[in-house]
Amino acid sequence: MSNNSNSVAELDGHDSVDAAVLCYDESDLDACSAADSELDVALKSRWDTAMEKGYFRYSLGQLETKIVPGEHRFVAQLNVLRGIERRKPQSIANLTMPFQHEQFNFTKVHPREVLMYLVPRHRQGSETKNAVLINVSPLEHGNVLLVPDLESCWPQVPTAAAVQLAIEVMMLSRSRALRMAFNGLCALASVNHLHFHAYYLHHSLRVEQLFELTDHPARAFAFQVAQPRDIEPISRLVRDVSQFLIEREVAHNVFMTRGHGFDAPHQEVIRIFLWPRNSFFGAKVEEAFNVACCELAGHLPIKDGGAFASLTEDYVVKTIGAEALKASQFEKLKVDFIAQYRPR
Repeated sequence: MSNNSNSVAELDGHDSVDAAVLCYDESDLDACSAADSELDVALKSRWDTAMEKGYFRYSLGQLETKIVPGEHRFVAQLNVLRGIERRKPQSIANLTMPFQHEQFNFTKVHPREVLMYLVPRHRQGSETKNAVLINVSPLEHGNVLLVPDLESCWPQVPTAAAVQLAIEVMMLSRSRALRMAFNGLCALASVNHLHFHAYYLHHSLRVEQLFELTDHPARAFAFQVAQPRDIEPISRLVRDVSQFLIEREVAHNVFMTRGHGFDAPHQEVIRIFLWPRNSFFGAKVEEAFNVACCELAGHLPIKDGGAFASLTEDYVVKTIGAEALKASQFEKLKVDFIAQYRPR
């Protein structure tokens, strides 16, 4: 690839399983979707090669997908093998649980699981290892784990730098299908090592078009990024909301997607939703699905064929609603945050 300093990527390690190094700067970031970027092409190609070589726990074919009838238009996908083959989630005790080196973490993955490292040349600390790993139990095509500053071994709590990296990856990609998702502690995080899920979903989600989530099963804090200059302040704001919730022992999930601007419907932006929700502890298993970041956004990976066949909007709304905060609880959090917020 080009060695031009303005090029989106400089990729080394062209052998199919060697990790690439992808360098970028702020000029490469864009909220508008277009044809696949160099990031999209490299990620998909290397992910497909890893699948062909059998590096995943199971082969992911074309997932059976349906739109659940109703106004919410939930996107349900049958993925039985993920429910069977995925690594057993760690037991999460609380929202301030420290990183534990003796537990599984992403410094222990096989080198063949590393697709690439990301180097943001416009930021200090660009020498840190921001890793993109295959998710060996994929939920959709191209499902990877973005692990900011891999070797610093941060717990699963969003830092401003980590949120910034996640937004930059969304804007480095030009694919309308790319989604970014984060499960916090006590919010279905399966590994207590700071990471985001990224994956390609070629179906629209209702949260991309809504301008209020008042009729969505779960209320959320919502943010948008339209230009690269928005990234740092919004990253800090997302971090601050997360810290505010952690101090009050409120679990939460985050989801990023392209969508319409809240104040400019004809402008494409990166939408970011942060859902406060009820905490849970241990391994909670529902017949059809557990409520985590994807489900809150309207994407439902289903692990049982019978449940997939009989899925109704009423069932989905009730299942998500059972894990969401009551409207009065959310409103109190919102009012308290606004009253107390002081930018850091």
